[in-house]
Amino acid sequence: MEKRIPIALAGLLNNVREVAEQDEKFSELIALASKLSAGEQASQTKNALENQSPQQMISIFDRISMNEEPRQNNFHYLPLAPLALDKSIIFAKVAEFKKPQTATYESLLEELGNTIIQTKDDDVTYLENLLVAMQRTTWCIPAAYSHSQLDVSLYDHNRMTSALAMCLAEKTAEEIGKLLGAVTRNYQNTPKENGDDALLKKPVALLVGGDISGVQDFIYTISSKQAAKTLRGRSFYLQLLTEAVLRYVLRELDLPVTNVIYSGGGHFYLLAPLSAKENLDKIQSEISKKLLKHHGIGLYLAVGQAEVSAWGFQKGNFPDYWKQMHADLNRAKRQRYTELKGDMHSKVFALNEHGGNQDATCSICGRESKDTEPIKTGSDDRHCGLCKSFAENIGKDLPKSQFVGLGFATPKETERKSAFDALRSFGMLVKWPEKNKIQFDESVERAVVWSLDDAENWPSVKGTSTAYVTRYTVNLIPMNSSGYPKTFDELQGKAHGMKRLGVLRMDVDDLGNIFSKGLGKEATLARLSALSFQMSLFFEGWLKRICEQAEYKNLIYAVYAGGDDLFVIGPWDKIPGLAQEISDSFAEYTNYHPDFHISGGMAFIGGKYPVYQAADDAEGILDMAKDLSGKNAFGFLEQPWKWDDFIQISYGFELICSIVDELDGPKAIMQLLRELTVEKANCQRKDGRLKYGPWMWQGTYRIYRMEKRAKRKHQDELAG
Repeated sequence: MEKRIPIALAGLLNNVREVAEQDEKFSELIALASKLSAGEQASQTKNALENQSPQQMISIFDRISMNEEPRQNNFHYLPLAPLALDKSIIFAKVAEFKKPQTATYESLLEELGNTIIQTKDDDVTYLENLLVAMQRTTWCIPAAYSHSQLDVSLYDHNRMTSALAMCLAEKTAEEIGKLLGAVTRNYQNTPKENGDDALLKKPVALLVGGDISGVQDFIYTISSKQAAKTLRGRSFYLQLLTEAVLRYVLRELDLPVTNVIYSGGGHFYLLAPLSAKENLDKIQSEISKKLLKHHGIGLYLAVGQAEVSAWGFQKGNFPDYWKQMHADLNRAKRQRYTELKGDMHSKVFALNEHGGNQDATCSICGRESKDTEPIKTGSDDRHCGLCKSFAENIGKDLPKSQFVGLGFATPKETERKSAFDALRSFGMLVKWPEKNKIQFDESVERAVVWSLDDAENWPSVKGTSTAYVTRYTVNLIPMNSSGYPKTFDELQGKAHGMKRLGVLRMDVDDLGNIFSKGLGKEATLARLSALSFQMSLFFEGWLKRICEQAEYKNLIYAVYAGGDDLFVIGPWDKIPGLAQEISDSFAEYTNYHPDFHISGGMAFIGGKYPVYQAADDAEGILDMAKDLSGKNAFGFLEQPWKWDDFIQISYGFELICSIVDELDGPKAIMQLLRELTVEKANCQRKDGRLKYGPWMWQGTYRIYRMEKRAKRKHQDELAG
């Protein structure tokens, strides 16, 4: 491993060894950070551990219990293999390997060494590459056999230890030594010394949460014009914006990427030293000014924080501080722009110098802008520079590339023109590869290349130290024969029967309660981090594999997928089966745990139907499904169904499709059945009983007439 450390850092390893041996503060700092990361005391003696053979890691889902009685047996174990989007790797199995896994561990260690990228002089980039390599190879290795259950990976434990060490480094050697003693006595339940309680309850770190609000309106509040090209571009831009804002915060606080607990879906969480509290308001104010300049009041970063004590990191206590941080985050959302203080009126409430000019109004987002121009020569429809960049710079290039290059430089003021100008104001440049090479338009301090899926042949970056990061993303956009994204009109043409699209929204039921209560007395920072990672691995990674199956290939448009929810569009007849498959796969992924399930809702739309209305329609149907007792349901044809019941409905649905396709049945039957189902739902009494009405006999008559016409058509064809 030492041979793979870059030349500029070659002396660092020896320095660390010398410091660990000679500097008591350093060794005690790492010991304290490790204890706080673990949140619990070793349950086995050192002698017992020496005879412990390498084992597999228990799936974090098996540690969840909403009745405060954690599972004690029948665990599922993660395979010992480098991380990849493969079912045999990321889905846990019931039986663990009985033989010692020493050889497998050695293989993973060798893989870790082989995947550490050599850099010449940039320790920040080296650290990020090391973190990536550790995630790939140690995500499935238990952190320590000394704890009660082997459910925290070496990757999660080590990065949280690193984050806490950064937070604790502000303390003096004496403070660290005293706190380490108090934590050790507390974990071991040995007699306390005077002052231990005060030390344990004194803040040691700052838990910071960031939430970009306005995300849904930003993505969905657009017209149907260029919707297919614009939607995915807007969605991916928000992923880039979250990264740019997070990196800006880390830069201003002088923190490494190891201090990030989780980032995705417009949210990020990190640990910071207590001294960061003094700078957060100023940082948030600068972020607000940049977002106002480029997006008006449409997007806003709310920041919440909570001071966490050493006692707070002990298992079972951390969720209380997580709630405090989220409470502060919600307060910030209700009190937008207070961080601007005296600048708030001029920045937020000042009137535009011009207004009411139709020629300056974007036909896509509806915002008035000086830089609008015709979408096509001679067209009355216009787009602003921002919407143009979503469609042409991101939406056009994103489907064709698995990689995206991020360059980091000193933030600078930019004019409101394109999405890339907004990102540049935070110090981030974006570039797509050309001939497997990435070259930024200006000099950067360092670079990061994202691969949106598992990769081997990475693009090179000219002239700068580069970290190579796998950032799973459901990058699915159906393409036409000309190599451009299919319009929604083209996509609905692939549907059987009536030509309509299905809009699907799904999310995990009661996930907030699972995070706050599911781990109960076993909750620690590392376990919550592991749970976040496992959830995002499904929605940002495995969902793509589901949609890539032959039945759905090049038919599913992934508007958004991340965190614990998704929004996809496709031919209406494909969406119910896809929803069922996602639900079934999620159940298997979470080890058929009764507390983990997902609900969904599907709306029918035409190709020119406004996207924002389609999003609202699907969300309303999803809410209908979640209103069922126990949730775990699917809203379809304006009615909620439990997944087990929907399977029976889907059999009838497939039969009707086969009648239309194989027996040349009347295609209008699809639309008729949908209309009747909606009318039936509207006639449902509050007590659940049906109210008789014209829809019953009108439906019977229309189906009878349709049957007669179909028979007559068939007889005429035979006679002809």
